[in-house]
Amino acid sequence: MTKARLAREHPDHFLALFSQDATFCPPGGESLACASQRILHFVHEKMALATHQTFCVVSHGQVMQGMLALLRDGNLEHFNRYAQPNASYTVLEGGGGQDITLRWGIATHLLKLPEMG
Repeated sequence: MTKARLAREHPDHFLALFSQDATFCPPGGESLACASQRILHFVHEKMALATHQTFCVVSHGQVMQGMLALLRDGNLEHFNRYAQPNASYTVLEGGGGQDITLRWGIATHLLKLPEMG
């Protein structure tokens, strides 16, 4: 569903989805809070099994913002601080119960795209 259609047909859902409410759950969907916590649970579980792991997490931008907010701040209160360029990626590294090192908002691969004319 497009943003315009969502805004037209479900204005309350549109406002909640694009607000600062990480607990909003669209009909048939998953809240930002649940999606971010689900990803981090998986990452922490896998990192505990090895001395070093590198992960590439691919998701919608807002879910990535939530995951980064949980990693850096420990909560989702200011997840909007972690906006990233479209098509960017985040690298998570860690293992053996160590802290996770992260590099986020990486978009250097986009510099190699040919210009469309």
